[in-house]
Amino acid sequence: MGRRYIELVLLTAWDIEDKLPFIDIESSGLKASYTDSDDYKAVIVRANNPIPSEDRIFYFEIKIINKEKNRMIGIRYCTKQSDKK
Repeated sequence: MGRRYIELVLLTAWDIEDKLPFIDIESSGLKASYTDSDDYKAVIVRANNPIPSEDRIFYFEIKIINKEKNRMIGIRYCTKQSDKK
């Protein structure tokens, strides 16, 4: 039997197209900023590709540059069908 190779496409940036209007993403796709005046809105920022389902272990990191007092930032995994609201 020959080896079977699966082409993996990794996430490399934030998805510039799949976002809410009050999220600004730099053209590099590496920095996302919340721009709405409503401080209590929950939002989603998605990566440009999903985590490959073939991977049993996956590593990623983010850096929080500016978080104001009494604000919360949550990180979670979601499916493409997850509501962005």
